[in-house]
Amino acid sequence: MTKPIGFFDSGVGGLSVLKVAMEQSNTPYLYIGDTLRVPYGVRTPEEVKRFTLECIDLMAAQDPAAVVIACNTATAYALKAAQARYDFPVIGVIGPGARAAVEKSQKKKIALLATEGTVKSGHYRETIRSYDPSIEVVGVGAPDLVVAIQDGHMDDAEVEAIIARYLEEFGDFDYDTLILGCTHFPLARSVFERLIPAERGVAIIDPAVPTVQQLEAYFAPDGGDGSIQFMATDDIVAFQNIAERVLDLSGSKSVFQKVNVGGK
Repeated sequence: MTKPIGFFDSGVGGLSVLKVAMEQSNTPYLYIGDTLRVPYGVRTPEEVKRFTLECIDLMAAQDPAAVVIACNTATAYALKAAQARYDFPVIGVIGPGARAAVEKSQKKKIALLATEGTVKSGHYRETIRSYDPSIEVVGVGAPDLVVAIQDGHMDDAEVEAIIARYLEEFGDFDYDTLILGCTHFPLARSVFERLIPAERGVAIIDPAVPTVQQLEAYFAPDGGDGSIQFMATDDIVAFQNIAERVLDLSGSKSVFQKVNVGGK
């Protein structure tokens, strides 16, 4: 039996990472979104760690080949604990995203748009500077953007206004690389591309792509059956509606299930 690869996020953001993986392989997948307790960016580090481990425990019972913490905030505060807790590989998104940004930046000026928790953790800045100490990193926390995308606003006037407001917070910082440091944000990538003038030559980094490259060793050699088990900790219908908007599920065997965490 082919082991599944698991993806965990605080909500729907990790679907952006799962989407990239699905384009590469029909390996069976597990996905859990902690929609009951989203957003994680305003939580304490201790809460983020506890919530993350509670959710990965649910996937661990199904003996995954590997699990991706497809959430930047959870990667910042819970990756090390998860790697110590489980006997399967656990991969985060910050390392791959930071490395991709370093490789792209010519001006050595990188902008980070993420959750408040991710920005405050300093993990992106530390990781980027471990590759090149001369790189300047400016981070902006965007809590309203997380909520808007979680509620299904991905390419409309409401999310465009929110993104424009946060981009203005970078002021005159002349960055040439922008990290979408929350996995929710690539779901609105088309808006970023409209708002950032092409002549600026800004590279938009989606950490999903380099993260999935690390997964190739765990893809099913026979291609798998394309099955996906989705779990959410709150309204499963609302979650399913967004998943079906983001992903092409026409050829997959998909199951959606509400699960309980934290005694609820």
